[in-house]
Amino acid sequence: MVFIPWIIGLVLLAIDRGIKRPAGARSPYKAAAASLFLPGLGQLYNGQPRRALLLWTGGVALVLVAKIAGLLLSFWGMTFVVVAGLALSVGALVDALRTARLLREYKAQSFNRWYVYVGAIAVVAMASIPVERALAIDAFRVPTESMSPSLLFGDYFIARLETPDSYEDKRGDVLVFRYPGDNRTLYIKRVVAFPGEDVEIRGGLLLVNGQTIAAPWARTMEASTLDTVRDFGPFTVPDQTLFMLGDDLSASADSRAWGPLPRENIVGVAEFIYWSWDPSEREPRFSRIGRSVEGGH
Repeated sequence: MVFIPWIIGLVLLAIDRGIKRPAGARSPYKAAAASLFLPGLGQLYNGQPRRALLLWTGGVALVLVAKIAGLLLSFWGMTFVVVAGLALSVGALVDALRTARLLREYKAQSFNRWYVYVGAIAVVAMASIPVERALAIDAFRVPTESMSPSLLFGDYFIARLETPDSYEDKRGDVLVFRYPGDNRTLYIKRVVAFPGEDVEIRGGLLLVNGQTIAAPWARTMEASTLDTVRDFGPFTVPDQTLFMLGDDLSASADSRAWGPLPRENIVGVAEFIYWSWDPSEREPRFSRIGRSVEGGH
């Protein structure tokens, strides 16, 4: 998906090679192609470096403001940012195209060189790395049914990235983490108990310190097929670990099987579903798009 605009840009450049125009005239095809490679590059091609810089800083400002305002942690907030970004990109392309058509007698500037354009793309790409890190979010796909019905096989969700030190314990959070067995494979489970707490399962019910957990996500455990759910515990959670369970107790390999999760393996907290695909029916599940992943209490 990311390379589609670049492919279209290359096609436009190929088309432009067969078109003759007066010396000094700007090519609308090249202006459009430059904008597809990088919004603002078309303005640089047209001799408008200040406008190009304004577009680049505007894009960065949009993302940073969205981060500060917390818009990236909700579906509608993320949708607003994506639509705003697309509007900025389309506006830059239309402006570059229109300006190029009007420039009939343009004198090339020192920055109108191919290596300057390539350098601009490289600089913006490198500058985007710390910006992306500052966003502290990532996209993931659910590979199994172990978190059903909160997360279904084929759900795609956004997670807020965390470190062992930044994560604030919250019972019920759905965590993305590195599987303790190999520290590479990513797992998705729900945190149900913290260090020093006694966790157990009796008759499909989750109990922590002898008290039944009555949260909505715990009630999904009650709906599990009880004859396939074995009683567990009590088990005391060790220091610097978390006890993780899948919502579907009958279909989840979790802390009951591989032990408590070391805090150092935490990757992030699931926030919302942005896309869902039913692999059995081979069709989208539109009703799930935008759902918040049910959290703690």
